[in-house]
Amino acid sequence: PYETDGKYDCFLLKTDKTYQYDKSEYEIAVTVGAVSDKDTSLEAKTTIIKKTKDSTGAEIAATKIDESDWSTKFGFNNYTNTTTLQVTKKLVDADGKELDSTSEDWPSTASAENFTFTIKEKGGTAGANLTYKVGATSKTTDANGTFTLKANETAVFENLIIGTEYVITEETPGTGYRLGEVVVDNGTPSTTKEANVTLAKGGNEIIVKNEVLADLTVTKNLVDADGTVLNASSANWPADAAEAVFTFEIQKYDDTNSKYVAYDGAIYTIDGKEPRSATAGRFELKAGQSAKFLNLVVGSKYKVVEVSSSNNGYTFNEITVNGNKVTATDQSTGEQTIKESSNAVVVKNRIPAALTVTKEVVDAEGRKLTDTSDKTFKFEVLMHNGTDYVPYANQSYAVAGKSAGTTDANGQFELTADQTAVFSNVAIGSKYKVREVSSSDGYAFKEVTVNGAAITGNSEQSTGEQAIKETGNAVVVKNTALADLQVTKKVVNGNNEAVTDTDTVFTFTIKKTSGQALAATYTVGSET
Repeated sequence: PYETDGKYDCFLLKTDKTYQYDKSEYEIAVTVGAVSDKDTSLEAKTTIIKKTKDSTGAEIAATKIDESDWSTKFGFNNYTNTTTLQVTKKLVDADGKELDSTSEDWPSTASAENFTFTIKEKGGTAGANLTYKVGATSKTTDANGTFTLKANETAVFENLIIGTEYVITEETPGTGYRLGEVVVDNGTPSTTKEANVTLAKGGNEIIVKNEVLADLTVTKNLVDADGTVLNASSANWPADAAEAVFTFEIQKYDDTNSKYVAYDGAIYTIDGKEPRSATAGRFELKAGQSAKFLNLVVGSKYKVVEVSSSNNGYTFNEITVNGNKVTATDQSTGEQTIKESSNAVVVKNRIPAALTVTKEVVDAEGRKLTDTSDKTFKFEVLMHNGTDYVPYANQSYAVAGKSAGTTDANGQFELTADQTAVFSNVAIGSKYKVREVSSSDGYAFKEVTVNGAAITGNSEQSTGEQAIKETGNAVVVKNTALADLQVTKKVVNGNNEAVTDTDTVFTFTIKKTSGQALAATYTVGSET
């Protein structure tokens, strides 16, 4: 005996040795487990009770030992006082969905990414040189208790002492990832990177989940009517385009209130320069600039809206997301989801221009006449839609001194002499034709000019195909005013009295003042 507690003499049994006792002299209390654990329920007076536990610590039913002979042999199976600890690495999206190599949003670098952890006792002592397994491969922590895992790998530490408190910390979440949550033994998820665990029998598990991050690029472009992106070297680049500022708002989905809200504080860069914060989700771009929003969680929902532009003439054209045109009507991307890669929003505005159509009445020499009559001239505007020319229907135009007008379903409108119709916000690059459909009696079509140049070889009284430029889209349609010239031949006698002479024929010529013969239609009586 090496210890007594006043009731029992206590002794240790060595493994694989056989001990004998005299049951007439001793009562045996059997303790199974750690030496410090006494289970008085196992006391026996005239019998020996053998009670064991399996490897998980679960008790096995008591077995009565044969006591017919003082030299009866008996054995004790002591359960271990060690346990296991598993640390698992997971990647998740914004909804907490776990990802693997078959997932659409599985990062291309994820399979090779190493995530670094440390294991320490609560007091700070590093878990140095601890053996653990990843699959069937045995590994060892370094002197600082450091170990690494790839996504969906599990480190299994065995033979750790029950009751020891450990702190597992993910030291580096990896480029393109951030800590999502840590779950210890299926408990309440935590968002702190340190996982505290007191080792219990039966095994312990820590799951560290990282969210996958991606960037979102928003680009502002100015385009012509064909969608060609313009820049400062383009022929149609407006003088003020470089200073035009366009305002946007980035929004995120608020799961709590089930609605989109401004993404206040979103971090972004413009053309790779210093990071900045989007106050109330607002940010500004000039034509050709790109804003890159950093570290958005894959799977999160977002919207980008063009709020306004500094120049009212720049008209919204379209928005594309990852190259696909969206149909949202509020100058917005509509609801979109951050993907693992290629999150690209492009917002396109058309550069505005004006098309003017002027009616002039001229004389035979092309000199402009003042015509105060209210006689009207009808015109037609056609625009190319990418396939064919179609009426520029239901489009507003302005005429000085008059209320605004609107073309009809055929793209037609009317002007009187010296009036000009101004069509605003016509996209640069648009292909168009203007034609005089009809004029009042007393006028004849003379010519059409575009930006001062006469259109020749034109039998349709039309401009022919033209393209809207940044400036100077001026169409002038000229008509000559017509008048009658009456030439009468009289024969008189010496007293200036009319003489009837129906037989003699008199021949005349009619010439312009320049001497050029004038071909004209005339009538004599009822004969043309």
